[in-house]
Amino acid sequence: MRHHKPKTRMKKYLLFLTLLASVWAENFVLQNDNILLEKAVEKINEMTTELKTKTGVSVYVSAINKLENNETIALYAKRIGERLEAPFALIALSSTDVKIDLITSPDLAEIVDRDEVLDDYIIPLFVEVRRDLTTQQQLSAGVFNGVAFLTDTIAEDRGIVLESSVGSGSKNFYEGLMWVIKIMIVLTLVGIFIAYRRSKAGA
Repeated sequence: MRHHKPKTRMKKYLLFLTLLASVWAENFVLQNDNILLEKAVEKINEMTTELKTKTGVSVYVSAINKLENNETIALYAKRIGERLEAPFALIALSSTDVKIDLITSPDLAEIVDRDEVLDDYIIPLFVEVRRDLTTQQQLSAGVFNGVAFLTDTIAEDRGIVLESSVGSGSKNFYEGLMWVIKIMIVLTLVGIFIAYRRSKAGA
């Protein structure tokens, strides 16, 4: 029996690594029709992946250009939610229709206040007039802020602290978030410039 223990332990270890890899490989932004900035998507996936790993709760985003066949955003969110495994929260956005909704599985109903998340953390960033930001940047900021608040709220309920948290607990988070979005854009442009210079140097 002693000769079999190392093999058994190795199998359990490999199974653990497989399960861990499957969690980290999951993309919590289910759809993004070029609505959200890629840097915002990366940070959203970082926060939601850590939350899922530590609590088993998933927070998803689905951002589409336009609703089809006269479907409401509520019906769209419900249809997507039917394919998700509980416990979960889902932010659904249609940019052309300017519609957004938030749904959760029943087990999160007492933890997540839908109206608070939408009215205090997402919609204000959508509707405020900002000449220094594009529509894509404002939508990214709103969704990003909503996800940050959701992940922090769920983590607090579970008694943990997320290393990837951006401190969304404050409603004065707006200006700081704008700087995060702008820095993301600058880093992207710098990356493109460096790649261009390297390609020119190698030519």
